[in-house]
Amino acid sequence: MSAYTVRERLLGALFYAASSILLMMVNKYLLSVWDFPSSSFVALSQFGSTLVNLHVLKKLNYIDFPDLDYETVVEVFPLPLLFLGNTVCGLYGTQAISIPMFGVLRRLNMLFTMVLEFIILHYAFSTDVAVSVAVILGGSVIAAYDDLAFDLYGYFIILLNNIFTSLMGVVSKQKLNKTSVDDNAPNKQKTEGSESERLVDSNSLGDGKMTTAGTAGPVSPTKSKLKGLGTWGLMFYNALFSFPILLLFFMTVGKDDITQVLAYQHWKNATFLGLFICSSVMGTILQFSILYCTKVNSALTTVVTGCTKNVLTTYMGMVMPGMDYVFSWLNFIGVNISMFGGLYYAKIQYDKKQAKQNNDVKKDLEMNGQARSQRGTSDAK
Repeated sequence: MSAYTVRERLLGALFYAASSILLMMVNKYLLSVWDFPSSSFVALSQFGSTLVNLHVLKKLNYIDFPDLDYETVVEVFPLPLLFLGNTVCGLYGTQAISIPMFGVLRRLNMLFTMVLEFIILHYAFSTDVAVSVAVILGGSVIAAYDDLAFDLYGYFIILLNNIFTSLMGVVSKQKLNKTSVDDNAPNKQKTEGSESERLVDSNSLGDGKMTTAGTAGPVSPTKSKLKGLGTWGLMFYNALFSFPILLLFFMTVGKDDITQVLAYQHWKNATFLGLFICSSVMGTILQFSILYCTKVNSALTTVVTGCTKNVLTTYMGMVMPGMDYVFSWLNFIGVNISMFGGLYYAKIQYDKKQAKQNNDVKKDLEMNGQARSQRGTSDAK
């Protein structure tokens, strides 16, 4: 039985959904409605806020992650570069296109992940996963075909965003799943994976089986420094290494952005400042909400909640002012087909995780039964 009440589990899921929706809407209003001139500066503020918040929380002993050393730098890279590209492209994409089309195009991330996991990790995929991704792709093509607010630059940026997101997940998984001789020892006791490993694995599309003959079965994890960092450590060091790179870009290539940011007319407006501060700190809050939802519920609930809130975000983006959505029936149908594919994928993940949990429970019961039987035999002797 869960140690958390139904109310706590429900509030955990709602907290994650609300945090994610709020961050998406705040960024859209900040960059489109308030016409803030620099997505790069917003990204800088988010990185800076993450560094300060996590450093303070660590000093107060609310969270913990390893201190910086050479081994950490070697293990983490190239993740900070992918994190930087993912964050900046996400902000530029949010500014360039409507929220519904942003959601539709971001779901294509599953296709990119599927291809990269096949090429890099040699994963095989079930027919159901392939069908769900095909439905998402078909809906996206239909929606894009009749997107009356079509923006080629915005579409290109979102596709880059998808590539960076997929690479982050696959490279993280590759680092976490490095094989080692010690971990393959037959008498070595296997331990439960770290939080970062479980979160990466929950986003995998593959079934954990290699396609190369003779290497079937899940890959055994090594004792990587990356595991020891945990989610907070990865988040902190991604921001730490990304911040100076983006700052250098901002002060050299983005000199025009500096001039526009300094000359921006709404710096003294309380509403704008509230949105800007909210955008800066919500990244940390969103990450905490994901961890909290997973803690009081499960990684599966977090995945399903994420798919559900994407549906809500899409429809909110259609009706809320300032979201840049231009209605057409063909586009609307395509958006809904894509969302159906996303929900179908969530169901596949749910069924897969539920079957795994049932198998784990069955194995535990069998092991307990065998242990009791052996004790009974020993007592009889």
